[in-house]
Amino acid sequence: MQNLSVYFQYLEQIARDHKSILHQDQEEHFFRTDIEELENAIRSRIHFPALAAMNPFLDGEAQSLSNTRITWRGSFLLLDKVKDKGDFAERSSKESTLVEIGRDIIKKFINDRRNFDLQGLDVSAFKMELVPERYVPLCGVLITFSYDESLGQFDASRWNNNPIYQP
Repeated sequence: MQNLSVYFQYLEQIARDHKSILHQDQEEHFFRTDIEELENAIRSRIHFPALAAMNPFLDGEAQSLSNTRITWRGSFLLLDKVKDKGDFAERSSKESTLVEIGRDIIKKFINDRRNFDLQGLDVSAFKMELVPERYVPLCGVLITFSYDESLGQFDASRWNNNPIYQP
């Protein structure tokens, strides 16, 4: 997954394909956001349950200069509305459903790594946690994951002038 548009397209397709989410263009259950924009996105046109794709982080790592890797640290939220924030039974029921959807999505990632560009998926890096009750009237699950890929070789054709800096 060497580009951000593929990353977000993949998560959007998961939201379209999962029977509990069923994102469609005319009834949106998927959106891209960062944590600061989350509340605004929720007040907009979103239907629930929803998958909110968070912006990924990229880390570089190298055992040697010939083996430089990029690790993508991705995350998404599964969200649903609760009618009454104080209704523990409703919240727990919806959180249980979201955890189950999250488990389905993790299994899909693992299944897709055979046929899609997810060979570097770190199966042991999946984490799932409940979203704090701050986002009223929502409940949710945050899922994080990582995969790594080769940084690749320097391509001088992508640069003007001399590709080696000379002071």
